[in-house]
Amino acid sequence: MIETLQSGLQDGPWLLGEQLTAADVLVGSSVVFMRQIAMLPDSKLIADYADRCLERPAYQRALAAEAD
Repeated sequence: MIETLQSGLQDGPWLLGEQLTAADVLVGSSVVFMRQIAMLPDSKLIADYADRCLERPAYQRALAAEAD
């Protein structure tokens, strides 16, 4: 699974290239969660992807709503 994820991230900041898609919303939230519980290998590519997902304004609004 990790190799497939890394392969998908090779060509762009998002899984399908330059454009954020629903795949990133689904996979990105899983990557962020797996990183929080230390289930991912040390990979700059995956860490950068998780950071991009976390930085999205919509993700930040969801976290804020969840905290309320």
